[in-house]
Amino acid sequence: MANSPTIVVRKKPEQREDKPKKFVFGKESVYFPPNSSLIADFRQSAFDQYQQMQFPNQSEEAWRRTPLTKFNPDIFGIKPSNFNGKVYKAIGKIVNDERVEKSGQLVVDSNSTRVMVRDELQQKGVILTDLRNAEREFPHLVERVIAALNPASNDIFMAMARAFAQNGVILYIPKGVRLDNPIHTLFIHDGGNSAFITNLYIILEEDTSASLIHEMLSPPEIKTEGLHIGEIFIMVGERANFTFYELQNWAESIWNFTHEKIIAKENSSVEWVINGLGSKLTKSFINLDLVGKNSAGKVSGITFSHHQQHLDYDTQQNHLAMQTQSDLIFKSGLKDESRTIWQGMIFVAPGALKTDGYQLNRNLVLSQNARVDSIPGLEILADDVRCSHGMSVSTVDSEQIFYLKSRGIPQDEANRMIVEGFFDPILQKIPYPPIRNRFKSYLINKL
Repeated sequence: MANSPTIVVRKKPEQREDKPKKFVFGKESVYFPPNSSLIADFRQSAFDQYQQMQFPNQSEEAWRRTPLTKFNPDIFGIKPSNFNGKVYKAIGKIVNDERVEKSGQLVVDSNSTRVMVRDELQQKGVILTDLRNAEREFPHLVERVIAALNPASNDIFMAMARAFAQNGVILYIPKGVRLDNPIHTLFIHDGGNSAFITNLYIILEEDTSASLIHEMLSPPEIKTEGLHIGEIFIMVGERANFTFYELQNWAESIWNFTHEKIIAKENSSVEWVINGLGSKLTKSFINLDLVGKNSAGKVSGITFSHHQQHLDYDTQQNHLAMQTQSDLIFKSGLKDESRTIWQGMIFVAPGALKTDGYQLNRNLVLSQNARVDSIPGLEILADDVRCSHGMSVSTVDSEQIFYLKSRGIPQDEANRMIVEGFFDPILQKIPYPPIRNRFKSYLINKL
């Protein structure tokens, strides 16, 4: 007798909805300065937006390639840093490095600040101070910046940077002042399941010239998770020249979310050099807004990832006036199981005639399990423009390796030389050898 067929009925699995991710920060963590109703209203508005906003998810185009499934926002609190003597000694070598002559220096962590301003800066009317002091002594500068910001936050991280900023930097360069030596700012984070939320606000008046070296560091031995959220907003006046060196080397346990924008007015020029080597995960929005006729900007970027790092840079070159020029080159190296994403857009507004925009992304993949995403884009709403983009993904050239090995150079040394050569044109844009060599050593240590 034939066996009767057995019909197996499987129940449809229950649809389980994860609880939405949520931060634990409340209104008690918002600082409302007593002497400025404008700043207080700005913080209140940002806090209201923070409460109403959902956590980013992959259904949003900007976050499609950067999942936050392993990010637990409720473990982070706003609390003072817990640096020990060993940590401060390591950071102190950078803080006290006198090989680069600086016009001023400002060091900020979640618990303290240290300011050094040379007499010549004070005599010229330059203001370099931390955010909290600026709210007390120079509230008109903070008010001027926030009046220029779009009051609507792009996402929850921008709202948090505005509502919960623990401290930051205010730099003001008066009309006609030209600084020969750079200003150095340093943000320090020690992890410890703490959030470090910062603002960097800069105003350059017309006919000025200045350069800023901005470093974000934490000792590499830190293993506990940390969170950095930041907003950078820089206004470059007419006929001003500004060079911005941004050097990020957070420990690999730090989650990093930033929104950054430079606005360039008529006949001004901007040079922006970005080095992103650290963090567990970075999501950074980079905006260059050319709002004045004949303004120009150059953006150069380096990222290098290893282990399970995830580095995502979203760049926007916005041509909002006639006869503007932008030039962007972003280079990424990656190894192990890391992932880098670069998404770029050149936007040309209606009426922005004779725009010249260019973007290039080059990637060097050093292992089979690493992944790179490169997404260039153009949105052109004006005639008589010249805009183009390019990208490449490659591995180390075996013929170059063979040539170097035939000259007696070991394999590891040959790889190092090729990677150094790949990044060197951008590293050379940092004209201060001690700082350039320090970041080159960070990069080589990853190899």
